[in-house]
Amino acid sequence: MSRTNNITASLHHRRVLVMGLGLHGGGIGVVKWLVAQGAKVTVTDLRSAEQLRSSLKQLQQLAVTFVLGRHRLSDFKRTDLVVKNPAVPSSSPYLTAARAAHIPIVSDIGFFVATCPAPIIGVTGSKGKTTTVRWLEHCARLAKVPVVLGGNVGISPLAALAKIKANTFVVLELSSWQLEDMAYLKRSPQIAVVTNILPEHLNRYSSYNAYAASKGLIVRWQKPTDITILNADNTRAAALAKKTRGQVWWFSAQPLSANRQGVWWTNGWWWLRQNGAVKKIASSKQCKIVGEHNYVNLAAGAAAALAWGIPLSVITKALVTFTGVADRLELVRTFQNRAWYNDTTATMPDAAVMALQTLHQRYHRVIIIAGGTDKKLRFVGLGRALQQHAAEVVLLPGTATNKIIATLKRQRNKKTYHLAASMVEAVKIAQALSKPGDAIVLSPGAASFGLFVHEFDRGKKFCAAVRRLR
Repeated sequence: MSRTNNITASLHHRRVLVMGLGLHGGGIGVVKWLVAQGAKVTVTDLRSAEQLRSSLKQLQQLAVTFVLGRHRLSDFKRTDLVVKNPAVPSSSPYLTAARAAHIPIVSDIGFFVATCPAPIIGVTGSKGKTTTVRWLEHCARLAKVPVVLGGNVGISPLAALAKIKANTFVVLELSSWQLEDMAYLKRSPQIAVVTNILPEHLNRYSSYNAYAASKGLIVRWQKPTDITILNADNTRAAALAKKTRGQVWWFSAQPLSANRQGVWWTNGWWWLRQNGAVKKIASSKQCKIVGEHNYVNLAAGAAAALAWGIPLSVITKALVTFTGVADRLELVRTFQNRAWYNDTTATMPDAAVMALQTLHQRYHRVIIIAGGTDKKLRFVGLGRALQQHAAEVVLLPGTATNKIIATLKRQRNKKTYHLAASMVEAVKIAQALSKPGDAIVLSPGAASFGLFVHEFDRGKKFCAAVRRLR
């Protein structure tokens, strides 16, 4: 795949097959960019036109051919280039057919990284990626630095490629799938951040080790002048210090040792150690978001901003003015003295545990709406957290829910739970079980497949049901 630069330079009149339009917006950006380059674009997606209606509406004025509700092998053999959606596994028989026909397979992130004229901050991790990149975007805007955000946030950075200069602040959120898709470039971001590596997506990967290895791709091709920023508290992330050629900086929820440079949060304050000197940066008591895990995410972002060259005074201001990200412990409404939180992006058990721990510190009682589809993960830890921190448990249907129930039944003091067939019913049950002063949180700890279009659809339906309460 060393031909990527030649490919991106000669898209005019080339036949390009986009595999997977998707619903999050990234595919839309890819198609628009390809059309603008003069490519002859065909989009193929297993979803129907009705399912993709919102995405198709944004492309209706463009000269694009659509093959929807199916894939055709012939399309993958009679094209000049395939651009795959990150969610499509490389083992797809259609991609196998393209490879057999010697058709190059690339990704939008690959296109972007191959041609971006500015240094790139790349952020990966099992949880905390979006909060970190959104904070970095916020920080750059406060610094009045031109900023481009893209990647696994539903934004293809290709749309902004033409306006990027050498001094543009470029931030990419990179999933494990996107890192795999751009591996053929043998390039790593100049500043690579790994928030954490936890068991996740084991329905896609053969093992936890295989998943962790995909995350490690972010540092594999760093140069000695590049910077790697790692979570000192996470064993898998910290182990990448031995695999990078870049300079290693750290972040943590504990004071860093004297030989480590970086940022940490502890006892309500962010601290910095740089060139041997220690400085107190800001107090999280002034922060507009909640959760110790979020304060550690911001420590990671602060380290990356410093590495890029953002002034410390701006970073200090950014830490206390950031208002957080939708769908991540987002306060939706306070109704009848009950606080309702949307944490739909908690798609793994560890994330739901963090939400419970955070809210339990602030509220006397916490009611959780959880459950969904399993990704071959373990729920023992979530079961313990439900026992310790949840006053009431409401469960949505799904294979993960079955595992949660089995875990609860194995406990000595069996935790009661309530089953709901829909989000509307779950919200009504939670409201009926709640008392004044409670927090009620949607923090599923599982995927959304089956009952919802995706996790954001799940959060949208939760917010709508909460706002309809009277």
